[in-house]
Amino acid sequence: MAKQGEIIITSVIAAVLVAIALVFIFVILPFLNKGTNQINTFDITNIEIQLNGKDVGDSIEKEFTADDFTFSVVINSNEDNSGKDKPEIKWSIISENDLNCKIDDDGKFTIGDTLGSLKVQVSVTSKNTLSKSVIYGNRALNTAGLEGGQRPDILAQRYDGTWELYEFASPSQASGANLTALQDKINLMIQNNPGKIVNGPDALFKWGQYP
Repeated sequence: MAKQGEIIITSVIAAVLVAIALVFIFVILPFLNKGTNQINTFDITNIEIQLNGKDVGDSIEKEFTADDFTFSVVINSNEDNSGKDKPEIKWSIISENDLNCKIDDDGKFTIGDTLGSLKVQVSVTSKNTLSKSVIYGNRALNTAGLEGGQRPDILAQRYDGTWELYEFASPSQASGANLTALQDKINLMIQNNPGKIVNGPDALFKWGQYP
């Protein structure tokens, strides 16, 4: 009987030790890890999407589609977060139609060949997650089957298959060399697409002189 009692006691002790081990593994250890992770994270209060060191705001357009480009993100106005874990940064195209464009984990944007616009989003995760998006407009001539990578302000296809384009001069383009450059851009687009772009030099509207 004494030996049987010892076996029972040993079994109970073993069961208790197993239970304690399981509690430690599945309850206490994850809690400790979570606490450690929280110490090394930080609150994300604001993010800005940039290109070439400048904020892009809510939308971006590139004049030529031949060159890809890389977005960057500024977190908390570049405040010092030394000693904290590097936040997770995820870039994605969230539009239903990606226009054959791609973006990788480093923010490198590969330009597609389809006319239209899409939305790019960056999500930054540390103690919390903050997301911001920017609209990328793809209106280059060569995405519409025309010659050239220029982007007119308005590019519209007529019922007969020909195209019209229009440029609107901003205040900084309303006179002088900038206005001349804008008119030269229109002339070049028309010359490179004879019979396809049907409107002439009157495609340029000066600031404040719109019809």
